[in-house]
Amino acid sequence: MRKLQTASCPCKLLLQTAYCKLLLLLLPAPATAQYEAILNDPDVIWAAEVTLDFVVEPEFIPIDSGVFYEQYNLSVPLKLQNANAATPDEEGVLLASKLMAWCRDPDLPAYAAPEDPLPLADTLRQARLRAVSSDNDSITVLDPVTLMAHNKAIDSYLDPRSIHLVRVRQLLYYRESSDEFEVFTAALAPVFQKQYHFCSNCGYYFAPFWFKMPPFAKQKKQKPPRLDDPGISWARRLTTRENLPALDSLPPMKDFKRPVMQQWLKRLKTDPNYAVVDDDGQPLSGPERENLLVTIDSVPTFDPETYEEVIQVVREERLAKDLMQIKLVQDWWYDDKRRQLSVRLHAFGLLVDVTDEEGNLRYKRVLCWRRKE
Repeated sequence: MRKLQTASCPCKLLLQTAYCKLLLLLLPAPATAQYEAILNDPDVIWAAEVTLDFVVEPEFIPIDSGVFYEQYNLSVPLKLQNANAATPDEEGVLLASKLMAWCRDPDLPAYAAPEDPLPLADTLRQARLRAVSSDNDSITVLDPVTLMAHNKAIDSYLDPRSIHLVRVRQLLYYRESSDEFEVFTAALAPVFQKQYHFCSNCGYYFAPFWFKMPPFAKQKKQKPPRLDDPGISWARRLTTRENLPALDSLPPMKDFKRPVMQQWLKRLKTDPNYAVVDDDGQPLSGPERENLLVTIDSVPTFDPETYEEVIQVVREERLAKDLMQIKLVQDWWYDDKRRQLSVRLHAFGLLVDVTDEEGNLRYKRVLCWRRKE
């Protein structure tokens, strides 16, 4: 009997392993499950997925690199300890060092894509880690048994400074009760810059790993970071500039009351307690708010009797189609105790076109800002 039990154990183990793999395949991806928690909320009337790149630590970019981070997105430090360290390491506080430690930690699941349900196998992870090494170098070591010299690969050239961007997969959604946008960050990826061996001035960006973010909790409202908390060693406020989500180009995952921006305009018009501020953070008064809701244009006309040119002032109400690009201000902070990066939407602003006398687009400006409480 004992022999039969011993012989059946491998089969039983194989069946259990196959069952677990099948169960994992049938389960929804973590990001999908978190999206469902938001999309099933009746208060959420619009939602769309966005993928954004951020330069979070512009001091890592050489001055002569040709990368103008201030034109791509604005990055303002809120808390940055030991910022003047010559070489940040894994114990430092700079975010790139933290993300490099994530890449090298075999116990932290890493994914090839944010929607993948299963993490990378160890062999694939190591291969991708070698691919982002600044230089796959080797050293000569002596075998103590055979006394033969052989080359050993080393990965000491994994420099955090090679991380130039952080790519995030976010769900941007709109709440009807508060008439506010919110953001849930499902996953992030450090983006490395690699150079071709045949061209010193040519390169490409590569995101070898995606890491899942903490799950969304409906009941727990995310609060701003406590910068006096010693556990928080790094915090920044990031503002989109060139990487601006265009609402009309995002395939909506939920769109119950279209157009959603018309509802936002209605709230701005009818609710004086719906607080909005200008670029300087000053609250907008009643007359100033009314001016936000209309466009004023000067149209040249001709008097049919005198044939003289007359400038006519035309006032038109703003429409939802005029507010199709959104500017996001996000707070990012790193908690050393939990080894966790948190992202919270601090404010959002809707952009409007500014044109010249001939109707040509000159630039875009923020109509007003809505800050999160």
